[in-house]
Amino acid sequence: MSSIFEIEYRGLNIFDEIGVVEIAIDNDSKVIHLYDQNQVVPPEYDFSTKSYVVNDSFINMTKVLYNKYFFSNNHDKNLNEWVKGITWIFYIPGKVFKFENGVVKKIIEIHNVENLYEKYVLRIL
Repeated sequence: MSSIFEIEYRGLNIFDEIGVVEIAIDNDSKVIHLYDQNQVVPPEYDFSTKSYVVNDSFINMTKVLYNKYFFSNNHDKNLNEWVKGITWIFYIPGKVFKFENGVVKKIIEIHNVENLYEKYVLRIL
C-alpha cells in the first residue's frame, strides 16, 4: 500500500468565493486526488469540442503544486510534462472525473475504477 500525503489548496470558485480543495497525493502511484466540494477546480464542459476540459483555476493550482518544495525535488520535468505524467482524479459532489494524458473523462460507474481514494468517494456518495 502506498502512502498518501494530504494538503489543502485555497482558491476562488465561480462565484468568487474562497473555497478549499483537499488534495491527497499518492507519489508511488502517480495519482493526485482532488476533493472539491466548493467547485474551485472542477472540469468544465466545452460545447465546441463536446468534451470536458480542465479550467484555468486547475492550471493555477497545478502551478502552485509544481513550485512547492516537496514536488520540485521529486521531478525534472517542466510543468506540462509533470501534469500529464500524473493521473488527476476530481471528486465533486455527485461526480467523479479523471484527467489522464491530457484528457478529462467523467467516470460513470465508480465501483469498478481502480486508484480511487475511498475517503473522498464516501463523501460524494
